[in-house]
Amino acid sequence: LSVKLIQSQVKANLLSRNIIFVDSTPSTNTEAWRIISKGISSGIVITDQQLNGKGQRCRKWIFQDGKSVAFSFFSNHDIDSNKIGYLPILSGLAVNNALNKLDISSQLKWPNDIIVNGKKIGGILCESTIRKKSSRNIVIGIGMNINQEENDIQNLNIPNAGSLKTEYNRVFVREEIISCVINNLEILLQSFPKNIDQINHHWIKACAHLNQDVELSYNSKKIKGIFKGLGDNGVCIIEKNGKLIDIASGSIC
Repeated sequence: LSVKLIQSQVKANLLSRNIIFVDSTPSTNTEAWRIISKGISSGIVITDQQLNGKGQRCRKWIFQDGKSVAFSFFSNHDIDSNKIGYLPILSGLAVNNALNKLDISSQLKWPNDIIVNGKKIGGILCESTIRKKSSRNIVIGIGMNINQEENDIQNLNIPNAGSLKTEYNRVFVREEIISCVINNLEILLQSFPKNIDQINHHWIKACAHLNQDVELSYNSKKIKGIFKGLGDNGVCIIEKNGKLIDIASGSIC
């Protein structure tokens, strides 16, 4: 990965000066928190070898050297605790917008999956520390499969996984994807939370399963119903037996 190329394409001057490249790390989110503990308030951590990537609900995300991207945006954005749940929604929309600008057609799966041609090609892990009902620090980790071949994906042994290369049959410039995501993330964060209605509107348009039957896993339980949209703080709304149920944390199977 070329940090210089990423810096040249990142429009936010402050962030472009704070791109931190590490050759190898357990996870870019872990590295971001380590950097925050040293007193650095904002920046982007990028690696080309992530050894123990984390997904939602402690699932492992497997990084393939030279073919995946893994990076974490961190900042001291002040966000009300009752709006922190929007971070995965906002971040997913930023990735979707970036891919669309690069002529890649993608969709979103609640709360944090990136879908291309029905295949999961990436995900997002948002973390934060809260003090006095607002965020002190936020970390947004993004991982995507970019240039894996079919056999690389098969070796992951993950159902319904894919990469941009397997779906578009061409090689992508990873630096271009990283910088475009960062730029779109900055745009949405700068206006947050005033742009919540706009985020909801565009996320719903990009949703891969709106008004479809879904099975959702949460709190060691499973529930089947129809996905009806987003509620307050980014919760998902499920219709079951004619009743609407808000679910704040979980994943669609």
